Formats: sequence, structure tokens, C-alpha cells
Amino acid sequence: MKDTSDLSEAIEDFQRSAGAFEYLGDNFLHAPSADMQTASISLLVQLALAQAFECRLELQLVADDSIPSDVLCHVSLAQEAAMVRRVVVV
Repeated sequence: MKDTSDLSEAIEDFQRSAGAFEYLGDNFLHAPSADMQTASISLLVQLALAQAFECRLELQLVADDSIPSDVLCHVSLAQEAAMVRRVVVV
């Protein structure tokens, strides 16, 4: 088993940053600069969430040294990869 504490911390950090961006978007509606506009904040939230999902996928991939042969494990990895794609595309 590899040390995955850095990835776990990264996931939490990206989730917190998405929450912080969401807070900014909800509470500073009339910001004077373009980087605080709704579209910009929404992009930053989606980007942070996509990075969190990507780290979560990587965490699943490196959590075990051997490649899993269990079908359910492969399904779980495929679902996680699809979630990363969906968040990035939206």
C-alpha cells in the first residue's frame, strides 16, 4: 500500500477551495472586477471540483500496488473517471 496522505489532503484542499469560491460567488454579487463575475467564479468552482475528482481517481488507482482484478473495482474506477470527465466538460 502506497502512502496516499498527500492525495487525501489535496482532495480536501480542492473541495475547500471550491466551497470558498462558491461563498465568494454567493456573497459578492456586485464585484467591480471581471474575476469576481458569476461566470468566472463558476469556472473556478468547477475547476476545483474537477481537480478534486481527478485526485480521487488517482487515489483509487494508486491505493493498491497491484492492479485489481475485481470487476466491481474496475466499474468503480470507470465511474470515477466518468465523473471527472463530466465535471470538466460541464
